Amino acid sequence: MIFFASLVYLKDLFSGYNQIIMRNLFIIFYLFVLSEYLAAQNASSMLQYQNKDIGSVSSDKVQDSYIRTDSSVTTGVKIVEVDELTKYTICRLENGKETTDYSPIMLTEYGTTDGRVFISKEIQIAGTPRRVFLERLVKGKSTLYFYLGKNVKTFYLERANAFFLEIPKYSTDHSSFKNQLKSLTSDCPQLSRRFRFIIYSRNSISGIIRRYNRCF
Repeated sequence: MIFFASLVYLKDLFSGYNQIIMRNLFIIFYLFVLSEYLAAQNASSMLQYQNKDIGSVSSDKVQDSYIRTDSSVTTGVKIVEVDELTKYTICRLENGKETTDYSPIMLTEYGTTDGRVFISKEIQIAGTPRRVFLERLVKGKSTLYFYLGKNVKTFYLERANAFFLEIPKYSTDHSSFKNQLKSLTSDCPQLSRRFRFIIYSRNSISGIIRRYNRCF
């Protein structure tokens, strides 16, 4: 009788242990699945953010189209839509049935109704100085520009009274744009961890420069 009672006691004891073990294993499994899910969601969000189309940098501004010269600003002009490459070399205006092309020498900047702003700047293309329109992506303590040409896609970073530098994907000493941007933004240490995810795209680099400007 005592023997059978002992067996029942041991059965209940092991059953209790098994329940505890199973519960702990379930908790561990649940936490593992949850962490993997959150990591996948974060990776997916970063990929969607980084892989936006080159022309998809959105603006929260609504503005009248305009052109600016050294001495005047004309708003409400009708800017003719041209292909993406042409926007960096001319600004085409429609006046009735006629159109007029304005070069970066004739204008200092122009803006379109979708909020895009193009600034006249002199840059080096294949070692030759050339005045073009650069699209201003970010304005602030550091201003970011973008240029798109035939076989050329590059960025420029400007800091008032300090520098106007090209940010190519790879520089002549084979260092990457990440290293250059890290150096130029080193006075904002909060940015350092974000360079892990940066890619050479308008949205990605614009995001870094906007965060940098918010440091001050």
